[in-house]
Amino acid sequence: MCNRVLLVGGELCQRVALGLDEKHWRVHGLRRNPPGKSGIQWIRADLGQPGSLRDLPRGITHVL
Repeated sequence: MCNRVLLVGGELCQRVALGLDEKHWRVHGLRRNPPGKSGIQWIRADLGQPGSLRDLPRGITHVL
């Protein structure tokens, strides 16, 4: 089974994602301004703008 984690924030997303085994984790990152490719599936959204959270992926098992 593959866990799906949503990491909220900038540097935190990238640091945590590096420590997760790709075989067991699918990593989604939430940022207002996502960076380029990094192994994280970035979602452009802002926690202060609830409407921007409409397109979050289904099946998220963990949020950090």
